Amino acid sequence: MEALTLQNVVRKDIPLAYRRTYTASAVVSGRNTGESIFGIEFDIEHTPLGTVEVQVRFPNRPSYPLVPLIKRLKETITALEREGSLP
Repeated sequence: MEALTLQNVVRKDIPLAYRRTYTASAVVSGRNTGESIFGIEFDIEHTPLGTVEVQVRFPNRPSYPLVPLIKRLKETITALEREGSLP
């Protein structure tokens, strides 16, 4: 997996102030597989201790190994959240 970007990020309205829920399309480019686009859902939750937890879900299972993909998605989402780029 070489490149990973998020497109069409939409925030869902939920009544909890400490949790934000989003849907998006993840675009993954691989050396041998080309470019793949698949849907994801993710939550960003601020815990009482001040840490931020990111949880990622897949409505349809992608054809990539899940552990490295989830790790990379969490890194990308955390970076976007720190930059303030998420809606």
